[in-house]
Order: sequence, then structure tokens, then C-alpha cells
Amino acid sequence: MWKLVQDEIQLAGAPSQLKKAMDAANARYFSEFLPLHDAVVEDLASGRPVNISQREWLELSTPGQDSIFLIGKAALSMASSHAIAQLAVAERTFYAAMLFAVLFSSLGLLTALYVFKGVVQPITKITNTMRLVADGDLAREIPFEHRADEIGFLARALRVFRDSDLEKRRLRSDRDNAEAANHAKSEFLANMSHELRTPLNAILGFSEVIKSQMFGPLSGRYRSYAADIFNSGNHLLELINEILDLSKLEAGKLELHEEDVNLGAAVEACMQLVEPQARKTQIRLSASFDDDISLVRVDPRRFRQIMINLLTNAVKFTPDGGRVCVSTFRKNGDLVLTVTDTGIGMAPEEIPKAMASFGQVDSKISRNHEGTGLGLPLTKHLVELHGGALTLESEMNVGTTVTITLPSQRIVATMGMAASA
Repeated sequence: MWKLVQDEIQLAGAPSQLKKAMDAANARYFSEFLPLHDAVVEDLASGRPVNISQREWLELSTPGQDSIFLIGKAALSMASSHAIAQLAVAERTFYAAMLFAVLFSSLGLLTALYVFKGVVQPITKITNTMRLVADGDLAREIPFEHRADEIGFLARALRVFRDSDLEKRRLRSDRDNAEAANHAKSEFLANMSHELRTPLNAILGFSEVIKSQMFGPLSGRYRSYAADIFNSGNHLLELINEILDLSKLEAGKLELHEEDVNLGAAVEACMQLVEPQARKTQIRLSASFDDDISLVRVDPRRFRQIMINLLTNAVKFTPDGGRVCVSTFRKNGDLVLTVTDTGIGMAPEEIPKAMASFGQVDSKISRNHEGTGLGLPLTKHLVELHGGALTLESEMNVGTTVTITLPSQRIVATMGMAASA
């Protein structure tokens, strides 16, 4: 065992204090005292007398025993020193850990306080404001708009939402007011139909009496003035009738008085009415009818108004020597009626304006003709009142085609049915 200890103490890094103690023990105990010890034990074992006194034995054995004791003392001293050093390191580590724990706890507390004060509370206030705004409190001020972080961005987004909702409500209110005003206007004009027509009819009647010299001859100038009064009053009556009819349609007070009408005869009668106007500008009128269609169920007066409006417009906006053609045919069972002209036409973006009430296409040629711009809108309303649809196709300097589609239920009888009857 001592040999093993000696080998260990010779290794590099062994403590010098322990090495000195072992060298002293090796010299005093193992080199000086141990041979004497073995000789005494051998004499005692063989029964020979021992030639050493007790005092001499103690004087020789005590230094060796002390050297062995010093080895343990050196080891204990070193262990104690190492333990003290480790304790100091442990204390320093403990205090450092406590310091870091306090530091991180403080940082965590400050972070939690910042999150609560700077994030949780603002978001809670913004959420409550959003709830109030959603409930209709649009005058509510939006908090934290001044902040430059995400909270401020959220607040500004809420303000945009609130302002957008305010604008929508304002526009909705304006629309409701406009619709109410428009309805009131339509109601007024519909109710004023008789009051507006009666005096105008009187003007036309008296001017016709003067123009026709019913009660005696007049000078040429008076006859001319009477003719001007009659023509102007007649034109004014047409305009008023269009406005009043459109107002009745918008107010929902225009009713149809339907009858079975011969389609071809009704269209030809309307063409005869516009024939004098077409003849002045050498415009050729033509018609093409589907021989299979005989009777249709429509309001005769309103159907005549539809056809005269379309034919008058076609003749009005067709240059001298042009053509206007009316055709009827069936498509998918429905009745289709088209009015095609070789007039000035319109650009695609001008068609919606022409279909709007009081809308007039602003071109040099079209502005030379009088009118309120109610012909096409009124015609469209009348067609829709019959359950049909009106579409318009046009090309500049080529011409315009107006197509009216009436449902198949409007066809009362065909030629085959009439022959069977």
C-alpha cells in the first residue's frame, strides 16, 4: 500500500507539502524505525531476549509515528484549504446568482409593468372604444392615435373605420333624402298632370281657332303668329306629357290598359305618322314583319308612344337620304322588335347617358335637335312596364339599333292560330 502511495505522490501535479511529509515518513519510519521494529518482533517471536529498553523504544518509534501523523495532518490541512477555497468560490457563485436573480426579477417586473401599462391597458381601451363605435357611438374619440407604434397604428385604423362608417351613414342619409325628394317630385308632377295639361290644351284650342279663321278672316301676320302659338304649344304639350308620364312611372301610378292589338297594323300606323318628317329629309322608311305573329297583348296607347318615340328619334338623328327599318320576329319564343337607322350613332360610353333621364349626347349634330332627353328613358320604362327589356347598340357614323324584347305571354295569336279559328 505504501508503494502505491509513493507512486501516486511521484506523479506530476502532486502537492509539494504532502510530498515533503511522505519523504520525511519514508526516511524516519520506513528507513530508520521499521527495520528495528522487524528485528524486535523477530526476537520476540523466536523467544530471544530483546536488547532494548522501553525508553529507547519510545525514543526510536516516536519520530516515525510522528512522521506518519504529519502525513495525515498535511492531507487534512490541504483538504481544509481546498474546502475553504471551494466554499469561497461557492459563496461568490451564490451571491452572483442571487444578484442575477434579483436583476432578472426586476427586469421581469418592469417588463410586466410596461406590458400592462403600455400594451394591455391601451388595447383594452381601444377594444372598448371599438365596441362603442360598433354600437353606434360614432362621436367617440379614438385614444392613442398619437403613438408611433403598433398601438397607434391600431388606433388610427379604428379611426379610419369610424370615419368610413360615418361617411357611409351620411351617404345613406343623403341617398334616402334624395330618394324621398325624387319621390315627392314624382308625386307632385303626377298629381299636377291635369293642372298642367288643361291650360295648355286651352291655349292650343284657341290658337287653332285663330289659325283656322273659324270666326272670320285674319291678316297673314295674325295667322302666322297663331301658327307659331299652336306649334309651340303643341311642342310644349309633348314635352310636358313626357315629363308627366315619366313622373307617373317613377311614382308607380302609371297603369296599363291592355288590349289585343294587331302588331303589323299598329307599327304601320306609327310609321305613317312620322312619314311626313322622313319625307322632308328623303329618309326611306321600311318594315319587315314576321308573318307568323298576328295579335299581341299590349296597351295600345303606350305601344304607339313607344314606337313613335323610337321612329322619331331614328328619323331625327339620321342624315338626309338615310334609312330607317322596323322589323319583328320571334327569338326563343319571345317577341323581338327592332328599329335600325343609318344615323350619326353614338360611342359606347355615350349610351348610358342617352338612356338616363334628361340625358342628351353632347355632339354638334345631336345638339341641333330640340328635346328633353326623356324619349329613350320613357320608352325603356314603358317597355319594362310590359314585362320586356330594351337594349341599344350604336356605332359612330354607322347607325343605331334599338331592340325591344317582349315575353312570349304577350303573343296572343299567330297566323296559324288565326287560320284555325
